[in-house]
Formats: sequence, structure tokens, C-alpha cells
Amino acid sequence: MLFLHQFPEAISLRFKNTGRPIDLPATRLGRTASSMPVRRPQRGMTLVEVMIATSLFTLMALGALATLLQTRRMSENNLAQATAAVIVQGIIEQVHLDGYTTITTDPNLVLTFTAPNSSNLSTIQQFSLPWATDATTFTEIGIRTDPADLTSPILGVLIDLDYRNGSTVIRPARYMKMRVNLQRNVHTTDDNVEIILTYSWQPPSGNGAASAPYLTREIRTIRSPAQSF
Repeated sequence: MLFLHQFPEAISLRFKNTGRPIDLPATRLGRTASSMPVRRPQRGMTLVEVMIATSLFTLMALGALATLLQTRRMSENNLAQATAAVIVQGIIEQVHLDGYTTITTDPNLVLTFTAPNSSNLSTIQQFSLPWATDATTFTEIGIRTDPADLTSPILGVLIDLDYRNGSTVIRPARYMKMRVNLQRNVHTTDDNVEIILTYSWQPPSGNGAASAPYLTREIRTIRSPAQSF
């Protein structure tokens, strides 16, 4: 059998009837050496390339993780600030709801927006807030270990409930340290009283450490003999 593709040059064929040779170009009959596919050797990644790629991936992963942690920390701090502001607003509203004589003469501001029982899940259980005589005396507020016992230790302001699976606690409740300074300046001639409430809270980013810094804000209001709602 004749394999035409084996001849790189022109090939002559003779037909029985005519006897004339017919030249056929080799390009029609087969592939030349120059048109044959070249098999190049395959090369894998070197150890140095693998180490460089791994290092770059690790740096990118660590950067993304740091961004996520920072975002979560900022969200928790914003939640803590909003919680502190809500509690302070509740104290100010209590000032406006109490009688004018009570505000100007009683030694303590009695908070009535919480219930003295263990089933209460309010963020604060402080029932008697003393009026401060100076700007440096702060009173710690929050939920007590025993809400019915006003002498029991204060855990802090509740910012997150227990996560439970049935009766099993997956993650315990979290509390935020918070303290307030409540002052009053009675203006007899103007027939009103100025309320100054300075409050400080410890952001969750401080991890509850005693040395963690407190953030401080101040709010002022005027109370007249007529109640405001």
C-alpha cells in the first residue's frame, strides 16, 4: 500500500489508461515536516512561585479578616452608644414626668420604667438614682445580679440576651458598664430647675476590662412647675 503523506516532495503517478504521469503536490497528499505539530514540554510551578502565591493569598485573607473584625467592632460600639442614649433619654423623661416638688426636694430620682423582678429583661434596673452634689460623683447603673436585692452587685447595662439551645446556653448575655452623674440647679427667681445629666459608658471594644476607657456625653434640660410630656 502506498502512503502518499510519506513523501515530502511532489509525487508522480501513472494511470494505466493514459500512461501520463500526474504530479500531485505534497501539500495535498500529506503534511510536510514544517507543518507537523511541535510538542512542547510542559512545566509546572516551582517551589518559589508556590511560596509567593501562598504569601500573597495569606496577606489578602488577613486584610479581609481585619476589615471584617473592624466593621464588627464599630457596629458593636455604635449599638452601645445608641443603648446608652436611649437609657439617658428615659431618665430625662422621668424627670419631666415626676412632680416639680419631687424633683427639687427629694434626695433621689426614683425610676419607675423598670420592674423589680427577675423576669424583667430591661436594659437597666436602677430604682433610686441619687442627685449628685458635684460633677465628679458618678453612680453605676444597670441590671443587678438579684433584681429584688438593691444591694446586690450591678452587672451592667444589658446589650445582648443569652443565646440558648433549649436549656443550654450557647453564648451568655453581655453587659456594658455605664455610670451617670445627675445634678440639679434650682432657680427660685425663674421658677425652674436646670437638670444636668452626664453619662459615661464603656464600649464593648474594651472587652469589659476595668482599665478600658469610658466615653462621656452630657445632656441638659429645664424643668418648670408645669409637667411636659
